[in-house]
Amino acid sequence: MLSRHERRQLREIEHWFEETDPGLVAYVRRAPVRSTADWQTRMLSATATLGGVFLLGGIVLNLPSLIFLGICLGAGGLSCRYYWKVGTPPRAHPDHD
Repeated sequence: MLSRHERRQLREIEHWFEETDPGLVAYVRRAPVRSTADWQTRMLSATATLGGVFLLGGIVLNLPSLIFLGICLGAGGLSCRYYWKVGTPPRAHPDHD
């Protein structure tokens, strides 16, 4: 939480931008906001891609540890990406006899 002084300073900065550069203010107000889910999806895709590169590098260089690391990164990145994209899987309901 910001103190009163910090909030006042932010308001002054905001007013300064409104007076000096209204075009920037208009752009910032209508700019799309990226969601956290978008960032997470990109990071997990990058992790899965890096895992694929490590896997191929391990195969080419014949290094089992690099192959294992590639499999772990690739599978982990893809499974987390799928889990976050689809959401929590439905839970099984106990059978009532």
